[in-house]
Amino acid sequence: MELYQRIKRVANEIAGSETKLAEKIGMGQKTLNSKIRLKKNDDLKAILDRVLMAYPEISREWLYFDEGEMLTPGGSPTVAKPFVTALTREAKAAQEADARVRELEAEVVRLQRELLDSKDKIIALYEQHHGGEQRDTFTPGAGGAPIGTSAARMSRPGIDGECEGA
Repeated sequence: MELYQRIKRVANEIAGSETKLAEKIGMGQKTLNSKIRLKKNDDLKAILDRVLMAYPEISREWLYFDEGEMLTPGGSPTVAKPFVTALTREAKAAQEADARVRELEAEVVRLQRELLDSKDKIIALYEQHHGGEQRDTFTPGAGGAPIGTSAARMSRPGIDGECEGA
């Protein structure tokens, strides 16, 4: 691998971009880009020490001579920083989604309680309206209809009259 290719690899995989590498080593972006494009080793050798100072996890032997691994044995994993940043963003988004799910679950519980309270109020109003008359009791079957009665044949108590027999 040529020296300019190693510099580009450092820029992309370690720094995140050529612009970020240029900033980190105290060089103008245009200057670094032109040195990389010209592919002249002499121009690039002048910045190698800056790269190593900015990124000590990079192996000197790899950077200067393309020998061994890119990172020193104690260096960071070869996962590119942009990928780590993306994973961090995804993890944060997942945490936010989990928090939203918990909020929605709490809202469901609140709404279920409200629904039960409303049901109790409706039953109380029904009993007041009918003056304590005996209500038909039934065991719900599928869909909440009385066993032996289709939901289509049921009327709504207090609105359509009494339920038809089971």
